[in-house]
Amino acid sequence: MNILETLEECFAENGIVINNMDEELELDSIQYISLVVTIEQKFEMEYPEELLGEKAILTFNKFYEDVKRINEIGVNQ
Repeated sequence: MNILETLEECFAENGIVINNMDEELELDSIQYISLVVTIEQKFEMEYPEELLGEKAILTFNKFYEDVKRINEIGVNQ
């Protein structure tokens, strides 16, 4: 499974439907944290704190680009 498919699975597991990858996500704080934890577990990585601030990640594509970059530079748990 590639990054995109795995990320789509993370969103689905958290009940988040993506209609447009560039559309701003409307997540409450619990959904946001749950999604980040799911992503960290699935990708066996740790999301850098500097990328997690309020309103830091607004779209599916932003999550995708961040995960892709983190995997490339090897920021692991």
